[in-house]
Formats: sequence, C-alpha cells, structure tokens
Amino acid sequence: MNHLSNDENTLRKWSFITDYTKHQVQLVELAQDIYKALSQTLHVQPGPADCVRIYEIALLTSTVFQGMVTKKLFLKPSVQPTFAHMLARYVLYKNWSVISGSSTP
Repeated sequence: MNHLSNDENTLRKWSFITDYTKHQVQLVELAQDIYKALSQTLHVQPGPADCVRIYEIALLTSTVFQGMVTKKLFLKPSVQPTFAHMLARYVLYKNWSVISGSSTP
C-alpha cells in the first residue's frame, strides 16, 4: 500500500484530497458503476487492482474530474492521466467495501 500513501501525498499537495472530500459521493458512484460493469462482463467479483485502469479512463472523461482539474491552473493537461490514475487508486482502496457492495456508505 506504499503506492497509496505516495498517491495521497501527491494528491494532497495538489488539493485533490479536498476535491475528493467534496465529491466523494459522485466519485464512489462512478467507481460502483465500473465495478458492476466488470463483474457482469467478467462473471467474477473484481478486486480494486482490476478496476483501476478502467476507472482511471472513466475519471478522465467525467465531469467531476474535469471540474477538479479545471481549477488547478498550473496542472498541465499532459499530466492529467497521472492524476486520474492516482485518484482512481485512492478512491478504490479507500472505499472498496462500499464500491464492492460489502458495506453501505
């Protein structure tokens, strides 16, 4: 989980953790949609690592993520995929029990 602490530190420096707190419901709902789609497609229950890449792609095109990056004036578009990847991992691992349906929010 060292990646998660590194992700969290970087996300915090760029105020993505503040954004995450404000938009946690939308971020988790999007992750739940990804989880459900993968479960139905693969006919198995995926783990967080199985969902990261697809969730990252979904984040990049989501209005919630685009709203976050628009506010970060010095964040170059070329690094947005890197931040989407870090945020995807962060959301998935922090909220996995809710995303996978093993607990309620």
